[in-house]
Amino acid sequence: MNKYTAAGLIAEARRGRDVAVITSDVHSAMEDLQRSPGMIGATVRRANGLEEIRAHGDSGRIIVRRPGQGMRGLTADVVFLDADLVPRGFDSMDLYQDALAIIHASPDGEIVRA
Repeated sequence: MNKYTAAGLIAEARRGRDVAVITSDVHSAMEDLQRSPGMIGATVRRANGLEEIRAHGDSGRIIVRRPGQGMRGLTADVVFLDADLVPRGFDSMDLYQDALAIIHASPDGEIVRA
C-alpha cells in the first residue's frame, strides 16, 4: 500500500465510513496506515487477526484482514482489495464475492481494487 492509498483510506474513516482492507500482508498494511500523517489521535488495535484503526471519536474505522480471515459478519462501506492478492494465488472471483457480502448492508458501499 502506498502513502496515497493509506491517506485516502484514513480520510474515508474520518468521514465516518467503515473501511475493510483485504491484503495478504496485514503487518505491512498496518505499518503503512500508521505512518500516515492523518493518523494523529487515532486508536490502533493489534490483536492477532483483529487489526483495527479507529478515527477520532465516533468516526469510522479501518479493519485490516487477510482473505478468508474473520470475514463472516464483517460489514463496511468501502472494501479495498490490495494489489498483492491475485499474484499470490487468491482467486479473484472469491475475493469479489467476499467483498460484495461485506458491503451488502451499506447504502453506498463500494469496492476499490488496487
